[in-house]
Amino acid sequence: MTKTSTGRALKLWTRLGTASVAGLTIASMTLAAGAGTAGQLSLKTGKTAAGFQLAQGGEGGEGGEGGEQGTGGSGDADFLTLLGLVEGHLRAGMELYRQGAADMAKTHLKHPSDELYVDLEPALVSRKREGFAPSLERLAHAIESGRPVDEAQKAFDAALADIDRARAASTELGDRLKSITNLVRKAADEYGEGVKDGKIIELHEYQDAWGFTQAAKAQLASLSSEDRTRMGKSFDEIARELDGLDSAWPAFIAPTSITADASVLYGAAARIEIAALAVK
Repeated sequence: MTKTSTGRALKLWTRLGTASVAGLTIASMTLAAGAGTAGQLSLKTGKTAAGFQLAQGGEGGEGGEGGEQGTGGSGDADFLTLLGLVEGHLRAGMELYRQGAADMAKTHLKHPSDELYVDLEPALVSRKREGFAPSLERLAHAIESGRPVDEAQKAFDAALADIDRARAASTELGDRLKSITNLVRKAADEYGEGVKDGKIIELHEYQDAWGFTQAAKAQLASLSSEDRTRMGKSFDEIARELDGLDSAWPAFIAPTSITADASVLYGAAARIEIAALAVK
């Protein structure tokens, strides 16, 4: 089926929490600032608030104090996941631009006016982190105006640096590991939308899935040496699972045949979750 750009924006929220570590399911939702409480956000299904919070510093939020062990995580895990979704779109767009597919690249760009970024702003403010709207705008302008790849690359690198600085607001290992699991599950959702019976039916979603797994890899790579030591063999197990997903994208623009399906990504997400749960 053909999706409008609005449908794609709304779908970013769909199934974000489906089969999550905490078992919370979120469907077709928008993120709105919680009334009267700075930094408290609720995900609404259209009728009632789901009671799901992006809480500052892990206070309140889904998962409570569980971020101190395994993948329990707090609201910060969801904040990190949203940052990862933005990053994943940028990674997909930049890869397409490098490969000369400028028109495709534009569909993955995030503008400051886009729903996903706008809804992140209250969470950034609550964590006393600067927004990165200017970086997104500069990258979008570079690609939309057809600037040289090296110029677009500089804008892309600057945007990633700003995302990394925002990510530094959330330092709990459990939150970071949970966000990695979330990103791979979201990638599985997108892959399932994009690939059916070995054929690409929605190229945009197929590419999104790649971007989200790359964001998960970047999240893992950003862990400190202390966190890696704490993880022990779990770090290597998660890295192997992420690297093993590369074969699901034999080509990025026009693959001739697909042998993988979404179950490959869902399986990897489950094994990543298990490896993360072993971390104390």
